[in-house]
Amino acid sequence: MKRILISAGALLLISAISLLLILAVTSVLVALTGEEVDGGVDCSEVSVVQPITITGTIKTSGSRKVIMNFSGGISASGVKGSLKTNNTFTAKSDKDAKVSMALPSSPPARLDFCSYMPQFDQSLYDIHLDTTSPQYKLNKLCKTDKEGFRRLDEAYLVAMGTYYGDRDNIGDMYYITFKRHNGKKITIKAVLGDVKSDTETDSLHQYHASGDKSVVEFIMGSRDNKHNSTIQKKFGTITGIKKVGMLITAKGEIDGTTITISGKANGKAFSASGTVKDGKFTATGFYGTGSGALLWPTTSTYITSEFGYRTAGSTGGVGTTDHAGIDIGVSSGSNVYAAAAGTVTLAGWNGGYGKCVIISHENGMTTIYGHLSSVRVKTGQKVNQGKIIALSGNTGNSTGPHLHFEVRINGTPVDPMKYTMKK
Repeated sequence: MKRILISAGALLLISAISLLLILAVTSVLVALTGEEVDGGVDCSEVSVVQPITITGTIKTSGSRKVIMNFSGGISASGVKGSLKTNNTFTAKSDKDAKVSMALPSSPPARLDFCSYMPQFDQSLYDIHLDTTSPQYKLNKLCKTDKEGFRRLDEAYLVAMGTYYGDRDNIGDMYYITFKRHNGKKITIKAVLGDVKSDTETDSLHQYHASGDKSVVEFIMGSRDNKHNSTIQKKFGTITGIKKVGMLITAKGEIDGTTITISGKANGKAFSASGTVKDGKFTATGFYGTGSGALLWPTTSTYITSEFGYRTAGSTGGVGTTDHAGIDIGVSSGSNVYAAAAGTVTLAGWNGGYGKCVIISHENGMTTIYGHLSSVRVKTGQKVNQGKIIALSGNTGNSTGPHLHFEVRINGTPVDPMKYTMKK
C-alpha cells in the first residue's frame, strides 16, 4: 500500500499552488525502491453500512428496563436502558465495554496475513510525517521491541481501515484475537497508530483491497522484509477484533408489537426495527447509515421500475412515463419503514398513489410511500428512522403489489438511489 505523509511546511507550500496542481500533487504516491510502504493520513469520513440484529428483553413491572444485545456490524451485550411510561427508552453502554466489530468476508480479505509498515522511520519518506499529528505524537511514546514491533507498553501499534477507527480514534485501544498455526488462540492488546487510506481499501474500509488484502498492519521500527514472516509466525489468522470503550447510545419506541431503535456506536449511526412478543424482541437494521443517508424502506431490494423516463408500454398503460420515484417489488402486507426521522404530513388516500404516507424531513427533503394496503401512522405524528409506518399493497394506479418510493428536495423529485442505503 502507498500513502502520502504531509508535513505542515509542505501543506503551506502546496496551498500556494493552483487547485489543479494541488490535485495533481496529492494524487502522487511516494515511490520507494523494493517493498511498498504505508504511513499516510488519508482517512476521510465515509459512510460504511453493515447489517445488525438487536435482540433483547423488556421489563415492564417494577424497575422498567430494556436490555439489548447487538450482533452483526456491532457485537455487544447487556446494553441497558430505562423504559418510560410512554414506552420510549434511552440506553447507553458501559464506557469500558469491549465491543466486537465485524470482520470482512474472506476471501478476498486476508485474515491469515498481516502486513507491516515502518511508519516512524522517516528516512524512508520524501515527505515527512507532520510532527504535530496524532500519529507522530503517539509513535514518539512507543518503543521498538527486540522483534521490531513498535509497542506502547504491552500494546502493539497497528494500522487498520477507517471502518474500525478514523483519525479521531488514533490512540484508541483494541483487542485482536488470532488462531495460531498450532490451533491455539492468542489475544493481543493493540493501539491504533494510523489508518489505511480509504482510497486503498474496500467499500467498507476494512481491508487493503488494492494491495495485499490485509486487515491489520503492524507498525515496525524499521524496514525489513523479514518482518512479514515474523508477524505470521507470531500470530496467525485473525478471528476477532474488539474495540475497548466503544460507546453505544440508543433511543427507541415500543408501539404495541413493534419496536424501533436508533442511535450511534463509535460515532456512527445505526437503526433497526422489529417485533415484540412476550417481553422479548428482535429488530434488524443497519450500522453506519451515516448522516443524511436514507434507510431502504422495505425488506425487498428488487426494483421493478427505476427513476426517470420510461416508455408507456413499460407501465402497462397505467401511471406516468416520467417516473418520479422507484418501484420496489414486494408482496402485499410487507412492512414499510420510515427512510429517515421526520413528521408525517399525509397518511391516507392520495389519488393515483392510493393509500399513501408522506414524511417531511430536514433540509427540504420529503419522502413518499405509495400503493399501500394499510397505514400505521397519523398526520402530524413524529417518527424515527426505521419505524414501521405502513404495509405495502396494490392500491391506486397500480398493476401489481409493490411499493412506490419517492424522494423530493424542495418539492422536486430526485433519484432515490442517490440517497438510500439498500437493505
